[in-house]
Amino acid sequence: MDEWNVWNMQDIKMDSLDDLNGMTTFELTDAKKWEEHPAILQEKYSLLDALVVGGLGITILNNVDSVEISCLAQLLNVISPITTDEDGHLLKQTIYYPFELLTQYGRGEVLKPHVESDTQHTDYGDVPVVETATVYNKDHQQLHIFALNTDTENDATLVIHLNGFNSVKLTGHTTLTGDDLKAINTFDKPNNVTPTALSINNESLNNLNLPKASWNVLTVDVTK
Repeated sequence: MDEWNVWNMQDIKMDSLDDLNGMTTFELTDAKKWEEHPAILQEKYSLLDALVVGGLGITILNNVDSVEISCLAQLLNVISPITTDEDGHLLKQTIYYPFELLTQYGRGEVLKPHVESDTQHTDYGDVPVVETATVYNKDHQQLHIFALNTDTENDATLVIHLNGFNSVKLTGHTTLTGDDLKAINTFDKPNNVTPTALSINNESLNNLNLPKASWNVLTVDVTK
């Protein structure tokens, strides 16, 4: 899977859209001729975009039997999770965080989940409200469960049943969420959208709360 990402095409400026349909190339009008490293195609990614990237990551993990390699497009400045400026500053865009967590915790053996969930209607058919993927890291004796709550109005309760382990203990819950799906990170406010580590004192695998419109990483220590 050579390239995947969110691209809203918000930074493309053209003289006319009339002839775009069916064309394979088009001229960008926001860069001067022979201009060095013009700031073009620098998407401003939102919380919603980050949730989409997290959901795409879940889909990729659940299809590793056929998707052996998947490459994010791109990595720096152009439709990318990292943006720089002329003064040498670096900005982690909203989509950086699900990609980072997928890269960090999506390593090991992917377990096939059996999910029962409410559904909601979309233009593409009915889809589950909650999407999940589970990765077992044998070396660390941990499960990492990625969970996306696609409901933008209501929290979701996640109940997890694990078989084949002698003991299971929830040890971490990180969530990426917020009240404004259009929120973005900027050089002035780089932490508008960042993951949050939730308290797990009162959480158990039988009663996990997934905030509305959230992407979550659950860490479970296990023994066999």
